[in-house]
Amino acid sequence: MRTVLLSPWRGGTPRRLCQNLNLIRRTPAEWEMDKAKNKVGLIVNWGCTKVLGAGPKILNPCSAVAVAANKLNCLKRLHEKEIPTLEYTLKRGEALEWLTTSSVVGHFNLHAHSAQGLELFKKGGQITREDIHLYTKYFPKKTECRVHCIQGADGKYRSLYLEKGRVLEGRWEEFNLEGTPETYIRTYDKGWIFKRNVSTNLAAVALAAKAMHACGLAYGAVDIMFNDKKMLVGEINTAPGLEGQCLAFYITHLGELITRNKL
Repeated sequence: MRTVLLSPWRGGTPRRLCQNLNLIRRTPAEWEMDKAKNKVGLIVNWGCTKVLGAGPKILNPCSAVAVAANKLNCLKRLHEKEIPTLEYTLKRGEALEWLTTSSVVGHFNLHAHSAQGLELFKKGGQITREDIHLYTKYFPKKTECRVHCIQGADGKYRSLYLEKGRVLEGRWEEFNLEGTPETYIRTYDKGWIFKRNVSTNLAAVALAAKAMHACGLAYGAVDIMFNDKKMLVGEINTAPGLEGQCLAFYITHLGELITRNKL
Protein backbone atom coordinates (compact mmCIF):
# COMPACT_ATOMS: atom_id res chain seq x y z
CA MET A 1 0.00 0.00 0.00
CA ARG A 2 1.20 3.49 -0.85
CA THR A 3 1.77 6.32 1.62
CA VAL A 4 0.67 9.87 0.81
CA LEU A 5 2.04 13.11 2.23
CA LEU A 6 -0.97 15.43 2.42
CA SER A 7 -0.01 19.09 2.39
CA PRO A 8 -1.48 22.40 1.20
CA TRP A 9 2.03 23.21 -0.08
CA ARG A 10 3.80 21.54 -2.99
CA GLY A 11 7.46 22.52 -2.87
CA GLY A 12 10.14 23.00 -0.25
CA THR A 13 9.82 20.73 2.76
CA PRO A 14 6.95 18.55 1.42
CA ARG A 15 8.98 17.83 -1.70
CA ARG A 16 12.11 17.00 0.31
CA LEU A 17 10.22 14.64 2.60
CA CYS A 18 8.59 12.86 -0.31
CA GLN A 19 11.90 12.41 -2.09
CA ASN A 20 13.64 11.02 0.98
CA LEU A 21 10.82 8.92 2.43
CA ASN A 22 9.36 7.63 -0.82
CA LEU A 23 6.01 9.33 -0.28
CA ILE A 24 3.42 10.54 -2.79
CA ARG A 25 2.64 14.24 -2.44
CA ARG A 26 -0.98 15.40 -2.69
CA THR A 27 -2.74 18.66 -1.87
CA PRO A 28 -6.19 18.35 -0.24
CA ALA A 29 -7.84 19.16 -3.59
CA GLU A 30 -5.73 16.58 -5.40
CA TRP A 31 -6.56 13.99 -2.75
CA GLU A 32 -10.29 14.50 -3.21
CA MET A 33 -9.89 13.85 -6.94
CA ASP A 34 -7.44 10.94 -6.57
CA LYS A 35 -8.97 7.81 -8.12
CA ALA A 36 -6.35 5.58 -6.49
CA LYS A 37 -7.34 6.30 -2.87
CA ASN A 38 -8.01 2.63 -2.25
CA LYS A 39 -4.35 1.91 -2.87
CA VAL A 40 -3.23 4.28 -0.08
CA GLY A 41 -2.71 2.73 3.34
CA LEU A 42 -1.46 5.75 5.29
CA ILE A 43 -1.60 9.55 5.12
CA VAL A 44 1.16 11.69 6.61
CA ASN A 45 -0.57 14.99 7.33
CA TRP A 46 1.72 17.98 6.89
CA GLY A 47 -0.31 20.95 8.08
CA CYS A 48 -3.70 20.11 6.56
CA THR A 49 -6.64 21.31 8.69
CA LYS A 50 -9.45 20.21 6.40
CA VAL A 51 -11.13 17.20 8.00
CA LEU A 52 -11.24 14.27 5.59
CA GLY A 53 -13.92 11.63 5.28
CA ALA A 54 -13.46 7.92 5.91
CA GLY A 55 -10.31 6.48 4.43
CA PRO A 56 -6.71 5.55 5.30
CA LYS A 57 -5.17 5.99 8.71
CA ILE A 58 -3.86 9.53 9.25
CA LEU A 59 -0.74 10.52 11.18
CA ASN A 60 -1.50 13.86 12.86
CA PRO A 61 -5.29 13.89 12.45
CA CYS A 62 -6.64 16.94 10.63
CA SER A 63 -8.80 17.82 13.65
CA ALA A 64 -5.70 17.94 15.87
CA VAL A 65 -3.81 20.04 13.33
CA ALA A 66 -6.79 22.41 13.10
CA VAL A 67 -6.45 23.13 16.82
CA ALA A 68 -2.67 23.47 16.88
CA ALA A 69 -2.45 25.58 13.70
CA ASN A 70 -4.95 28.16 14.95
CA LYS A 71 -3.19 30.44 17.42
CA LEU A 72 -6.28 31.09 19.54
CA ASN A 73 -7.43 27.47 19.64
CA CYS A 74 -3.91 26.33 20.45
CA LEU A 75 -3.58 28.77 23.34
CA LYS A 76 -6.98 27.69 24.67
CA ARG A 77 -6.10 24.00 24.51
CA LEU A 78 -2.75 24.48 26.23
CA HIS A 79 -4.37 26.64 28.91
CA GLU A 80 -6.98 23.94 29.53
CA LYS A 81 -4.18 21.41 30.02
CA GLU A 82 -2.41 23.78 32.45
CA ILE A 83 0.57 24.26 30.15
CA PRO A 84 2.12 27.74 30.49
CA THR A 85 1.42 29.95 27.47
CA LEU A 86 1.39 33.57 26.44
CA GLU A 87 -1.22 35.64 28.27
CA TYR A 88 -4.01 36.41 25.79
CA THR A 89 -7.32 38.18 25.41
CA LEU A 90 -9.96 38.79 22.75
CA LYS A 91 -10.98 42.11 24.31
CA ARG A 92 -9.54 45.27 22.83
CA GLY A 93 -10.18 47.17 26.06
CA GLU A 94 -8.11 44.72 28.08
CA ALA A 95 -5.32 44.88 25.50
CA LEU A 96 -5.34 48.69 25.80
CA GLU A 97 -4.94 48.36 29.57
CA TRP A 98 -1.96 46.04 29.02
CA LEU A 99 -0.44 48.61 26.70
CA THR A 100 0.06 51.06 29.57
CA THR A 101 2.63 48.75 31.18
CA SER A 102 3.63 46.29 28.46
CA SER A 103 3.93 45.91 24.71
CA VAL A 104 1.12 43.95 23.03
CA VAL A 105 1.11 41.71 19.98
CA GLY A 106 -1.99 41.84 17.80
CA HIS A 107 -2.81 38.82 15.64
CA PHE A 108 -4.80 39.66 12.50
CA ASN A 109 -4.29 36.22 10.91
CA LEU A 110 -4.60 33.28 13.30
CA HIS A 111 -3.10 30.81 10.79
CA ALA A 112 -0.11 32.85 9.58
CA HIS A 113 3.48 31.73 10.11
CA SER A 114 6.87 33.45 10.45
CA ALA A 115 5.21 36.41 12.22
CA GLN A 116 3.40 37.40 9.01
CA GLY A 117 0.02 37.60 10.73
CA LEU A 118 0.89 39.81 13.67
CA GLU A 119 1.79 43.37 14.54
CA LEU A 120 3.64 44.68 17.59
CA PHE A 121 2.21 47.62 19.51
CA LYS A 122 4.85 49.02 21.85
CA LYS A 123 4.24 50.01 25.46
CA GLY A 124 2.65 53.41 25.85
CA GLY A 125 1.44 53.52 22.25
CA GLN A 126 -1.88 52.84 20.58
CA ILE A 127 -3.50 49.89 18.84
CA THR A 128 -3.78 51.14 15.28
CA ARG A 129 -5.50 48.20 13.55
CA GLU A 130 -9.17 47.28 13.62
CA ASP A 131 -8.82 43.73 12.26
CA ILE A 132 -7.18 42.12 15.30
CA HIS A 133 -8.65 38.73 16.27
CA LEU A 134 -6.37 37.99 19.22
CA TYR A 135 -4.10 39.97 21.56
CA THR A 136 -1.15 38.52 23.45
CA LYS A 137 0.84 40.31 26.10
CA TYR A 138 4.48 40.66 25.12
CA PHE A 139 6.68 38.27 27.07
CA PRO A 140 10.16 39.68 27.88
CA LYS A 141 12.07 36.60 26.78
CA LYS A 142 15.76 36.04 27.26
CA THR A 143 15.87 33.01 24.98
CA GLU A 144 13.65 31.65 22.23
CA CYS A 145 13.96 28.09 20.98
CA ARG A 146 12.23 25.54 18.79
CA VAL A 147 11.89 21.91 19.80
CA HIS A 148 11.09 19.42 17.03
CA CYS A 149 9.26 16.39 18.40
CA ILE A 150 8.45 13.01 16.83
CA GLN A 151 6.78 10.21 18.77
CA GLY A 152 8.77 7.01 19.17
CA ALA A 153 7.64 3.39 19.48
CA ASP A 154 7.49 3.74 23.28
CA GLY A 155 5.12 6.72 23.04
CA LYS A 156 7.81 9.16 24.14
CA TYR A 157 8.94 11.99 21.88
CA ARG A 158 12.33 12.09 20.22
CA SER A 159 13.46 15.71 20.14
CA LEU A 160 15.77 18.11 18.36
CA TYR A 161 16.47 21.32 20.27
CA LEU A 162 17.31 24.52 18.37
CA GLU A 163 17.98 27.97 19.81
CA LYS A 164 17.71 31.32 18.07
CA GLY A 165 20.53 33.86 17.90
CA ARG A 166 21.16 37.17 16.12
CA VAL A 167 23.05 37.13 12.85
CA LEU A 168 26.52 38.63 13.10
CA GLU A 169 27.19 42.14 11.84
CA GLY A 170 28.94 40.76 8.78
CA ARG A 171 25.57 39.43 7.55
CA TRP A 172 23.42 42.49 8.26
CA GLU A 173 23.42 43.54 4.62
CA GLU A 174 22.23 40.06 3.61
CA PHE A 175 19.15 40.57 5.82
CA ASN A 176 18.69 44.25 4.87
CA LEU A 177 19.45 45.29 8.44
CA GLU A 178 20.80 48.68 9.40
CA GLY A 179 21.66 47.66 12.93
CA THR A 180 21.45 44.92 15.53
CA PRO A 181 18.31 42.78 15.07
CA GLU A 182 15.50 43.76 17.43
CA THR A 183 14.52 41.35 20.20
CA TYR A 184 10.73 41.74 20.08
CA ILE A 185 9.94 39.46 17.13
CA ARG A 186 12.64 36.93 16.32
CA THR A 187 12.20 35.63 12.79
CA TYR A 188 14.64 34.82 10.01
CA ASP A 189 13.59 37.90 8.04
CA LYS A 190 14.39 40.06 11.05
CA GLY A 191 17.91 38.66 11.41
CA TRP A 192 17.44 35.68 13.73
CA ILE A 193 18.78 32.24 12.86
CA PHE A 194 19.21 28.96 14.71
CA LYS A 195 22.61 28.75 16.39
CA ARG A 196 24.98 25.83 16.15
CA ASN A 197 26.42 23.83 19.02
CA VAL A 198 24.07 24.91 21.79
CA SER A 199 23.35 22.99 24.96
CA THR A 200 19.92 21.36 25.01
CA ASN A 201 17.57 22.86 27.57
CA LEU A 202 15.91 19.77 29.04
CA ALA A 203 13.10 21.77 30.64
CA ALA A 204 12.16 23.16 27.22
CA VAL A 205 12.23 19.67 25.71
CA ALA A 206 9.93 18.37 28.46
CA LEU A 207 7.53 21.29 28.03
CA ALA A 208 7.44 20.74 24.26
CA ALA A 209 6.49 17.08 24.76
CA LYS A 210 3.63 18.09 27.07
CA ALA A 211 2.35 20.60 24.50
CA MET A 212 2.49 18.03 21.71
CA HIS A 213 0.64 15.46 23.80
CA ALA A 214 -1.99 18.02 24.81
CA CYS A 215 -2.78 18.69 21.15
CA GLY A 216 -2.75 15.02 20.13
CA LEU A 217 0.14 15.35 17.69
CA ALA A 218 2.72 12.72 16.79
CA TYR A 219 5.16 15.16 15.19
CA GLY A 220 5.72 18.89 14.89
CA ALA A 221 7.74 21.77 16.30
CA VAL A 222 7.05 23.72 19.47
CA ASP A 223 8.22 27.32 19.86
CA ILE A 224 9.20 28.05 23.45
CA MET A 225 10.48 31.21 25.10
CA PHE A 226 11.91 31.76 28.53
CA ASN A 227 13.72 34.15 30.86
CA ASP A 228 15.24 33.68 34.30
CA LYS A 229 11.80 33.40 35.94
CA LYS A 230 9.44 31.69 33.52
CA MET A 231 9.20 29.37 30.51
CA LEU A 232 6.16 29.15 28.22
CA VAL A 233 4.90 27.87 24.88
CA GLY A 234 4.40 30.42 22.12
CA GLU A 235 2.92 28.19 19.40
CA ILE A 236 3.05 24.79 17.72
CA ASN A 237 4.01 24.36 14.08
CA THR A 238 2.45 21.36 12.35
CA ALA A 239 4.32 21.93 9.08
CA PRO A 240 7.76 23.32 9.98
CA GLY A 241 10.30 24.19 7.32
CA LEU A 242 13.07 21.59 7.25
CA GLU A 243 16.65 21.77 6.07
CA GLY A 244 19.97 20.31 7.13
CA GLN A 245 19.95 18.62 10.52
CA CYS A 246 16.18 19.16 10.89
CA LEU A 247 15.48 17.35 7.63
CA ALA A 248 17.80 14.52 8.67
CA PHE A 249 16.00 14.26 12.03
CA TYR A 250 12.63 13.85 10.29
CA ILE A 251 13.93 11.44 7.70
CA THR A 252 15.09 9.17 10.52
CA HIS A 253 12.32 9.47 13.09
CA LEU A 254 9.31 10.29 10.90
CA GLY A 255 10.46 7.46 8.67
CA GLU A 256 10.36 5.10 11.65
CA LEU A 257 6.90 6.37 12.64
CA ILE A 258 5.62 5.76 9.10
CA THR A 259 7.06 2.25 9.02
CA ARG A 260 5.37 1.37 12.32
CA ASN A 261 1.99 2.57 11.07
CA LYS A 262 1.94 1.09 7.58
CA LEU A 263 -0.76 -1.46 6.93
